[in-house]
Amino acid sequence: MSRLYFRSAMLLANVCILFFAVTQSAQAIAISPVMIDLEIERGQAQDGVITLQNTGPAAATYFISAQNFVSKGEEGQQEFVTDNQLTDLAAWIKPEVESITLKSNEVQAVHYSVRVPTDAAPGGHYAAVFFSTQPSAGEGATAVGVGTKTGALFLVRVPGKIVESAEIKDFSSPNRLYNSLPASFILRIQNLGNVHLRPQGQIVIKNIFGQVVENVPLNPTEATVLPNGLRRLETAWIKVAAPQGSGALAGLKNEWKNFALGRYTADLQANYGRSNLSLAAQLTFWVIPWRSGLLILVGLILIWLMIKGYNRMVVMRALGRHMKQAK
Repeated sequence: MSRLYFRSAMLLANVCILFFAVTQSAQAIAISPVMIDLEIERGQAQDGVITLQNTGPAAATYFISAQNFVSKGEEGQQEFVTDNQLTDLAAWIKPEVESITLKSNEVQAVHYSVRVPTDAAPGGHYAAVFFSTQPSAGEGATAVGVGTKTGALFLVRVPGKIVESAEIKDFSSPNRLYNSLPASFILRIQNLGNVHLRPQGQIVIKNIFGQVVENVPLNPTEATVLPNGLRRLETAWIKVAAPQGSGALAGLKNEWKNFALGRYTADLQANYGRSNLSLAAQLTFWVIPWRSGLLILVGLILIWLMIKGYNRMVVMRALGRHMKQAK
């Protein structure tokens, strides 16, 4: 349940932030796929199809353009490069048409070809193919989906002298002391190579006795780290979704449903690249469910008082009987 919950939540966040931004105009369009990952030898080409659907209420014409991008920020954002003339991957992508007109709810396929020149540099090359209600005027853009644009991201790997290298800049938890789960983990990973990477692996949670209590997927949404990029990945250990509401009662319910107690160790066991290069890190944290502990303490005190009162009552009755017999 915990993995399913965070897999769904992180997948939604990753699609919205990393891959594309859905436009909010009346001239809406849906595209598939939103990310295209290819490996093409120098001097070779690959063909493919992008499926478009006009989800708006009226017919619309969409103009097709391409733009290179580089990594920006730690959340998977892209910075699009404005060139007076198309270069690199943006120049290698050749859609079969320059524009397409779709009726409301109409679906069509746009064929494209990616031809890599013989002198292309080995490593990763990155561009987006945009579908816009306005012709491209070479304007700058900072994210897929700016204005009325919607785009598909192309990640192309050109074989040759490939450098796959990464390092952990930080592995941490926002808190080292939790009242209950979820316990959150943040990994900041730097790509030092010349091709994009998708870190895989898990965070192994062990209790104070060294027993494994949970394996938390490190990168369930397969987020990508671009060359020279620093990427922040977040995940968490949780048993069930936190109950709705706020206040002491909701907090107590969450402690019972996500009960954990004591000192825990989180071992990061990650790998990346074609050679399965490894990354490792470790941290410790505590879970002290104080609400549950307080409730148990109050219960124990009440039981102790009841037992003490009962014993006193028994003694008093015995003394009373003894005094009657003495008379």
